[in-house]
Amino acid sequence: MISKETIVENTKIKHVVHLEEVGSTNDYAKEISKIELIDNLLIVADSQNKGKGRMGKTFFSPKNGLYFSLIIQPKLKIDEIQLITIAAAVALNQTLNDLFHINSKIKWLNDIYIDNKKVSGILTEGVISSSEKYDFIVVGIGINLESPSYLPRDIKHTFTALDKHTKLKLDKNQILINFLNNFEILIENLNKNNEIILDAYRKSCFILDQKVKFKNSEKLYTAIDINSLGHLVVMDDDGFIISLNSGDISIDFKV
Repeated sequence: MISKETIVENTKIKHVVHLEEVGSTNDYAKEISKIELIDNLLIVADSQNKGKGRMGKTFFSPKNGLYFSLIIQPKLKIDEIQLITIAAAVALNQTLNDLFHINSKIKWLNDIYIDNKKVSGILTEGVISSSEKYDFIVVGIGINLESPSYLPRDIKHTFTALDKHTKLKLDKNQILINFLNNFEILIENLNKNNEIILDAYRKSCFILDQKVKFKNSEKLYTAIDINSLGHLVVMDDDGFIISLNSGDISIDFKV
């Protein structure tokens, strides 16, 4: 059970909205921000019926998960938004280790994996009214806490949940508080100690040194680095190097 009071008492978050069900916490956050923009507003839902992923994909969001969005107003340039996703992934990895001693991994850019299966997804969306900065950014996160009785066919082989990897209690408030505090520290250090955040990300990013390919292409590249903006740097067999700031890639990997 979500306790708004517990979250407010133990984090810097001062405004929490808890919903039993919503289409998408990110969409809800953007809609209410059109009426009143509140920095560090947390939206938490017990389930989503239109959960969102990158590239127009859906995020399966049954009642036995944790789904939330955070509205923030960081001082970032337009091309630096991926650093928010980087920071969120590092913070969530740290939370899973802090609370459950789980050594989770990151699939660039925004998915958290345990034992080659996806346990969480992150969707960062920016709202822009000028060409120089974001009015605000919404960081949305979905975490699979418990294994549901039904899974859509297309995710049966890639889905996992925390209850498969720990016998410890899955307390939503505890997870939120730990993540929010970890994330707060990282956000405060953006553009001060970016390399520390990026190094933590690189160490957990399991596709580095692995073969990757772009969607609808059979050409293989080797993922060689994450650059200072959080872009994935890849190299083909001829030594040609490019960087990806977003985009759908399929991964050939072994971890």
